[in-house]
Amino acid sequence: MNSKKRQRVVLRDQGSSPLELKHHHKNYGHVQRVKFALFLKIMMQHLSSTDEIMHSKAKEMIQECISTQREGKLQDTPLMSALKGRLYGLVGDEHWKASERYLESYLEHNNIMVDL
Repeated sequence: MNSKKRQRVVLRDQGSSPLELKHHHKNYGHVQRVKFALFLKIMMQHLSSTDEIMHSKAKEMIQECISTQREGKLQDTPLMSALKGRLYGLVGDEHWKASERYLESYLEHNNIMVDL
């Protein structure tokens, strides 16, 4: 029997207050990855409605980064870091900032506080 328990990020309702994404220090990386995955989804939706060519390029670049990671060619570079740098360089400040605003709006609209 495995004595190690897997820690989870928990959404907890506190009456009328917003949901809070609670975590322990050990879960910091997990919370960041979940938030970045949501950011990617929002960015891709934004790009598909505003710039179809950029959407295709971003999708191809994301798939390329994932393949490179799986092949072990990124070595010590975390996938999230590689994606952030390459994506920002590809889509530019305007699309990046718009996606950040949409993410914050989504989190606020759904009463989700990321407590970091």
